[in-house]
Amino acid sequence: MNPNMPSPGDSSKKSILSDPLDGLNFTDEQFWKYLGELKREPIPLPSWAKLLGVHIAKHEITDLDDGSFLVKDVIGGYYGTEVDVNFKHSYDPDTNTWTQVCDRDPALQRVPVTLRYRLHSEPQRLIEAWCVNEFAVNSGVQVSAMIEAVLGYLLDAAGTPKDGIIVKAEQPSLDGSGRLVAQSGELDAFLSPDAFTEGVEKMIRDGHGTPNMTGIEITEIDELSFKSKETVTTDGVEFVLWAIHSHEGDVGKAEYFEDDTYTGMTHAYVTKAPFRMSFDRVETKPSIQFGAVFLSS
Repeated sequence: MNPNMPSPGDSSKKSILSDPLDGLNFTDEQFWKYLGELKREPIPLPSWAKLLGVHIAKHEITDLDDGSFLVKDVIGGYYGTEVDVNFKHSYDPDTNTWTQVCDRDPALQRVPVTLRYRLHSEPQRLIEAWCVNEFAVNSGVQVSAMIEAVLGYLLDAAGTPKDGIIVKAEQPSLDGSGRLVAQSGELDAFLSPDAFTEGVEKMIRDGHGTPNMTGIEITEIDELSFKSKETVTTDGVEFVLWAIHSHEGDVGKAEYFEDDTYTGMTHAYVTKAPFRMSFDRVETKPSIQFGAVFLSS
């Protein structure tokens, strides 16, 4: 499977394409039958999630009259709560395309994600897969957990007790804009805004900003920004994540790139008197994580 390839149907768009399959002995009917059976199974959970107690609490399948079917999975133990994830699967024989529509983005926010598989026979036999998701701003439990982890690291490094720190997901921003952010409680008793900003920059430069990091390179841009190249290894797979870190006044941001493709941005907002932290993440790059088991098989 080859990523970021020109789509056979529209060369201006990118897809995942298999190597030519002309030498393999299977029919289209066998392919779709296997995929349909796979898509009726519960969402595959990564090993790290299982170790943290994340599990499938409920799995339901509903067959519809038009031949499509619905799958509902309830994920339990996700940051101490349950999250329902709904899929609708359908097949279009005219285009030889399977469509999977999910009501949550890869970060499990309520944002539609559409994943498609297509079989091609001309000019050569190929499997094509691509994913499209809507623009999403993530201020949920993953982002609030990120704030807790950052604050915990800074306070541990300073030898300061961290008992009493409160971080909540999806809170109205203190700037009155109406947007939702993950937000801390008052932090004046723990550290100052300057100590937070300086501590986060040192944490990133020292290679502690991303889990499972196995290498980091720093390139200076100007007095307010720098670029990091992080090598991350997860489950034996290595990839490189680029980020441009900058701050101006009481707003910091990190723009992330993978393989020169823009993947998203994290914003950090400092509110003073009292000192509080707010975060959100702009998710721009979709994931085909729910199709990964099939593609690797």
